[in-house]
Amino acid sequence: MPKILKIDQFIDAISKYIKVRLDIVKNEMADQLSAVIAGVFALILVLFFLGIFCFFLSFGFAIYLNEVINSNFLGYIVVSFVYFILFIIVIRLAKSGKLKEVIKESFLEDE
Repeated sequence: MPKILKIDQFIDAISKYIKVRLDIVKNEMADQLSAVIAGVFALILVLFFLGIFCFFLSFGFAIYLNEVINSNFLGYIVVSFVYFILFIIVIRLAKSGKLKEVIKESFLEDE
C-alpha cells in the first residue's frame, strides 16, 4: 500500500507541475499577444495621424500652387500628379521585388 500512495503523490505532483507550467505558458502568450496588439494599435494611430498630416499638407500646398499659378484648380492637379508618380514608382518597386527587400531590411535593422 505505501507504494501506491507514493505513486499517487507522484502523479499529483506531475499534474500540478503541468498545470502550473500551462498557466505560465498562457500568461507568457497573453503578454506577447497584448504587446503585439498594443504595437499594432500604436502603428495604426501613427499612420492615421501621418495620413491626416499629409492630407492637410498636400491640400495646403495645392492651395498655395493655385495662388502662385493664379488658377482655381491647377494646383490640385499638380499635387495629384505628384501622388500619381509616387504611386507608379511604388508599384514598379513592388513588381521588381526591391520594395520587399527594402521593407525586409528595415525590419531586420530594428532587431
